[in-house]
Amino acid sequence: MSMQVAKQLHAHIIIAGHQLLKEHYLRDLITFFAISNPSSLNYDRISFSNIITPSTFIYNTVIRAYTSSSDPRQALHLYNQMRREGAPPDKYTFPFLLKACSILPHLFKGKETHCQIIKLGFHSNVFVQNTLIQLYGCNAMIELAHRVFQEMGFNRDIVSWTTLVNCLANFSSIESARKLFDKMPSRSIVSYSAMIAGYVRVGRFKEALELFRDSQMAALEPNDSTIMSVLCACANLGALNLGRWIHSYICNRKGWIIDTRINTALIDMYFKCGSIENAVQVFLGTQEKLVGEWTAMISGMALHGLGHRSVELFEEMHRSGVKPTVVTFVALLSGCTHAGLVNEGLEYFERMKGEFRIEPTIEHFGCVVDLLGRAGQIERALQFIQEMPMEANVAIWGAILTACRVHKNVEVAELAAGRLVSEQPWNRALYVALMSLYRETERWDSVEKVKQEMKEIGCRKTPGCSLVEVNGVCYEFVAGDKSQPWVLELCFHLGTLVMEVEDNSNNDYKWILAHCTD
Repeated sequence: MSMQVAKQLHAHIIIAGHQLLKEHYLRDLITFFAISNPSSLNYDRISFSNIITPSTFIYNTVIRAYTSSSDPRQALHLYNQMRREGAPPDKYTFPFLLKACSILPHLFKGKETHCQIIKLGFHSNVFVQNTLIQLYGCNAMIELAHRVFQEMGFNRDIVSWTTLVNCLANFSSIESARKLFDKMPSRSIVSYSAMIAGYVRVGRFKEALELFRDSQMAALEPNDSTIMSVLCACANLGALNLGRWIHSYICNRKGWIIDTRINTALIDMYFKCGSIENAVQVFLGTQEKLVGEWTAMISGMALHGLGHRSVELFEEMHRSGVKPTVVTFVALLSGCTHAGLVNEGLEYFERMKGEFRIEPTIEHFGCVVDLLGRAGQIERALQFIQEMPMEANVAIWGAILTACRVHKNVEVAELAAGRLVSEQPWNRALYVALMSLYRETERWDSVEKVKQEMKEIGCRKTPGCSLVEVNGVCYEFVAGDKSQPWVLELCFHLGTLVMEVEDNSNNDYKWILAHCTD
């Protein structure tokens, strides 16, 4: 049934004479409006007000709809009205109400609701307990979430375990989440998805992919959330083969009509894995290109130094009627920066607020500083920082320091380094950048001074790391790491290879191998 038909039916109900019949049909219509079309909540509320004594079922239906809406506070107001008018809440009322408290977040109201749950005797209901775990967990009250979980005893279901795993992964520690995950008596794809998303969130992409393979071994079909997390992990690890497999899987399952979020993640993954061609194919194959797909393309072209193409794509998007977002302009300004399009970048920065009514954030100001710095306009970049409506952050001063190193501006570099060291005295990269500049300008006394400061602070070099994908599995190599069991075997085979090449009379091979082994 469409909205138009439903409204026509509503008109017939109003005209009908019998009040009891009228209320019966209104209840059905309210349920339809609330569940099938959240955008119709204003109309739904008007229909609701026409019922003289709404039942608990009707209250629950509308509370549920407001909980999933853009204004979950209305769910709390409606519950207060429900209590005033004497409609008794039941075991279905409180999960919706607690969910609204979690979304807002409104911990005080959640605790107050918890007291009412105990008073009314619903504290042992599994649905209520699961939403209590969610309430306390998403408010970082992990101890209270654990207490509810422990009190459930044998009443726990897979949702109870998954909810607590998700809360631990998001608001506590990933290690404690994994320990609980390993203890689960059974797991669903939602359980795996929560854990995989947790690993991605903290940047442990290798573990995320390993867990995804475990879910495949358990014959669990990935949901959209799992796919999004795995694509993000592939993008950060450069796991192109696995990313292509995921893409193929999506097409086989959904055909060519793919959710815009997944399309955006696919484009981003292909660009970050170095496959511009695949990214463009996904973009061109998208039937309805929304702002996510356009932004991913603009960002990807900027990532590969194709700033002119980023600008062209932005103009195409603008002509097509799609409105840019804050993220779109970060991608666009980044493209202008990498292509050296100073005038174009400054023009787009001005158009953000004037034409598109988008207030610039610290990221946009940082892009402009980087744009000016890379172009050698360091003094202009400093003036721009002074005129900013907010304090410059570490990223902005880092951009200035990098520009000073390229253009050998020692005076401003020392200013930027001073700001950075005060914020991150442990960051070795700052000292290394400053030393490099001093060496290039032959200020040897300053080089020794920086070395001494590093020694006093205790800065250590972060070991280099490489990732190699073989048969869909990513292997990590860290410089100087001999803890892996296959390191000795690898060194043995490498030594054998060196000996074989040394027997070869081709001096070019000797030279290449010598430099590779260094």
